[in-house]
Amino acid sequence: MSPSMRATLVFWMDDFTRHYDLAPGTLHRAVSYVDRVLSARTLSTARTDMEYELRLLGATAVFTAAKYEERGTRFKVNAAKIADDCGFATSKEVTDMECKMLAALRYELSGPTAYTFVDHFTRYSNGERELEVQRLAHQLAETSLVDYRCLQLMP
Repeated sequence: MSPSMRATLVFWMDDFTRHYDLAPGTLHRAVSYVDRVLSARTLSTARTDMEYELRLLGATAVFTAAKYEERGTRFKVNAAKIADDCGFATSKEVTDMECKMLAALRYELSGPTAYTFVDHFTRYSNGERELEVQRLAHQLAETSLVDYRCLQLMP
């Protein structure tokens, strides 16, 4: 996958998380899942199949990360809604991809992300300056999700 394809996928996943108003850490966790899955398995070689498979993986990663990050996710989104909204054939495609993704991740869904790192070190921010530093740190962490060069940096 090229850096531009990955960036396009991350932008699409960001739109997806914003559309469903998911928890703030969801996008970071979902991108982590996608990167980890893609480092463990290959995609289809046909360009149209690859784009479809990437979108399916991205949507499934967001769905799974949302369930990890937020209890009320099931009220916001489910496999059938994702399939309908994203143009996948059936909800079974989403659940099948979730099973493949979980197996590729060896069911290890937790772990640090840039978002959890920023949250941890700025959780006691209460002054105006500290809150601005926290906001800027989160903004930098979110921007780094798109940059392919940042993959080599551990969270």
